[in-house]
Amino acid sequence: MNRAESQRAFQDTFKSFDVDGNGTIDLEELGLGLSKQGGDSHSFSANALKDLLDKFDANNNGVLEKDEFINLMHSTELDDFFAEDDAEANKENGPALDLEAVYKLTPTPEETPTLIEEKISEFDKTLAEIDPKKKIGCTLAQEKCPDLCEEDFKLVFLRSEVFQVELAVNRWIKYWDLRLKVLGAEKAFLPMTIEGAMKGSEKAISSSYMTVAEGVTDPDGRAIVLMDYREETGDLSDEDLFKAMFYHLHVVVSNLSAQKRGAVFFAKCLDSYFDGRPKLWKKSSIFGKGAFPSRFSAIHFVKPPAFIKVIVKVMKLLVGPKLRNRIYVHSGSMDEILESLSRYGLGSKETLPAVFGGDLSFSPPAKLTLKC
Repeated sequence: MNRAESQRAFQDTFKSFDVDGNGTIDLEELGLGLSKQGGDSHSFSANALKDLLDKFDANNNGVLEKDEFINLMHSTELDDFFAEDDAEANKENGPALDLEAVYKLTPTPEETPTLIEEKISEFDKTLAEIDPKKKIGCTLAQEKCPDLCEEDFKLVFLRSEVFQVELAVNRWIKYWDLRLKVLGAEKAFLPMTIEGAMKGSEKAISSSYMTVAEGVTDPDGRAIVLMDYREETGDLSDEDLFKAMFYHLHVVVSNLSAQKRGAVFFAKCLDSYFDGRPKLWKKSSIFGKGAFPSRFSAIHFVKPPAFIKVIVKVMKLLVGPKLRNRIYVHSGSMDEILESLSRYGLGSKETLPAVFGGDLSFSPPAKLTLKC
């Protein structure tokens, strides 16, 4: 992505901020754009917003015109603005590293046998009351592979929604519809194994496109996952790579600790935007739309090329403050990268993937241990 292309990306962002369509962004629109674009309400101080606007209001007319807004986007000021706000928000966490607070995650509840029994019963009751026309995939699954629809797998969905039953049931329904779409009727109801549903996808699964660290987690027990986008330059099709993601996300949730705590992702980026597969990226976004039972905690871009920094800037503006706190870029020397990652409990070579100079290996790939 060259400067002209980044300009176009920033122009689209400008339009989303310019609520009244008059070609400028005033203080109220700037605050609204920074706080609610992703659907999460969040307030920045009026003084901080005014200082930010004033720094880029070149003609001193009290608003940001398109060129001034694009200059803001190209600068580091916005990153500093977010960093200061996040630091202020996290002061109340105290000296201990509270990763749920850092990532703005709903706290994981304490599980008891009574809680699990009650929630599974409520899950089944809620599912039974839903119109059959709205749950075709999971109804077929119950008929064709009841052993894959047992309590252990339902519990994964409850944990992904921190035991909010209606949300977990909705995710269950979306999941089986997605599984049917991805794998087709012949394989969707087979076990998610190399010998079953993933037969014929061995090459994709053994690639490094998505891999899960075995035996290593972050301090809270989150799985550590590596996305190596360089695989997109190879001969595997979009369908192959998508299925690889689908399989390895099952590997993630087959770990009990990861079911409860979620996963953190590292991204090894392509050198050029034009080497990537935007259609696959768009298709893969379905995993973040409530169709898979995994808790996404964060994605860490390490030593990314310039075009990724542009994409991340736009993403941080459009996803809102909650998800913004789960997208990070780490650059500089090894010491600087480890220092940056230490804020998220990942500041050692033992938790840094080898592709970035760390000691964490993702080979051989972790295995699926959950019956699903």
